[in-house]
Amino acid sequence: MQAYNPPTSNREGSLRLDFNENTSGCSKNVIKSLRKIKRGTLSTYPEYTALKKEVAKYCKVKSDEIIATNGTDEAIKTIIEVYIEVYIEKGKNEIIIPMPTYAMFKFYAQLNEAINIANEKSPEHLELQIKNPENTIRKLKNYGSLFIGENTAEVFGDYCSGTNHVLPTNGAARFTGGLSVKEFVKIVTCQRFSRKIPKSMIKTASKLAEIEGLDAHRKAALIRSKSKSEENSTS
Repeated sequence: MQAYNPPTSNREGSLRLDFNENTSGCSKNVIKSLRKIKRGTLSTYPEYTALKKEVAKYCKVKSDEIIATNGTDEAIKTIIEVYIEVYIEKGKNEIIIPMPTYAMFKFYAQLNEAINIANEKSPEHLELQIKNPENTIRKLKNYGSLFIGENTAEVFGDYCSGTNHVLPTNGAARFTGGLSVKEFVKIVTCQRFSRKIPKSMIKTASKLAEIEGLDAHRKAALIRSKSKSEENSTS
C-alpha cells in the first residue's frame, strides 16, 4: 500500500485525513448552530466543561477522562507524548509508525523517539534545530551542552559564548553536567543529636550494620538505646 500524502492544494472533494476539515462539509445542524453564534462569542476562548460532560455522557465515562483538543494535530501530539512517557518508563524505546498514517503522527513519533535516543546516548554536545523548541527542551535531560536554533553553532559554545566547554563525554551526561565553580567547592557535612536518638533510627542502623556484617557498628547503635543507669550497671 502506498503512503498517504495529504493534498496541499485543490483540496475540495479530496480525502483529507490529517486536515481539520470534513470532506463532505458541515451537516445542516452544524450550519444552523453556527448561524446562532454571536459576535462576542467568537472573540473568547471556547468553554470545554459543558462539551466534556456531553461527550462523557455519550461515551459513558467520567468527564475528567475526556480531553478536548484544538483539532487532530493537537490530539495526536497529546496522545504521543503521554504514550511515549509511559513507554520510556517501562524501558522501551521503539515506536511503530503504520503506513498510511497521519503526517503529524509520524512527525511527533519520530521527534519523541529522537528525544528518547538523545537522553539514552547522553551526548557531550546536542543541537536542536526545530521550530518552537520550548516543549522539546523540557524533555531533554541528558546532555553536556545544548545548542538551540540554527544560529547557535557548536563552535560558539566551544570558544566564546560563555558556557564551559569542559563537558562530560562517553555518556557521563547521564549523571553530571559541565564543569562549573561547584566543582571547586569543598562540601562537608556534620550531624549532632542533641536529644535521645529515636528507637526507629537505632533499629534501622543496627539492622543494616548486621546485614553488612559490621558487628561493632551494630553494637554502637544498640548501646545508645540504653539509659545512663543501664550503662553504669553494665560497667
